[in-house]
Amino acid sequence: MAEPTLQRVLNVTSFDEVERNRPQLRYWLSRPAAERIAAVEFLRRQVEGGRARLQRVYRVLDCPWR
Repeated sequence: MAEPTLQRVLNVTSFDEVERNRPQLRYWLSRPAAERIAAVEFLRRQVEGGRARLQRVYRVLDCPWR
């Protein structure tokens, strides 16, 4: 059995072409930042089941050499 070969694929496009072919991207870029963040949070809660998020933990340490 022969090993599968990998082929490089390179597609060169302009940003205008990408924008025309991706109406969802155009829609979300037209929405305010707060609405986009709320949509990401909504999707995160669907995936994670609404669990509490990890909290940031930080410590202030004394620097012995100062």
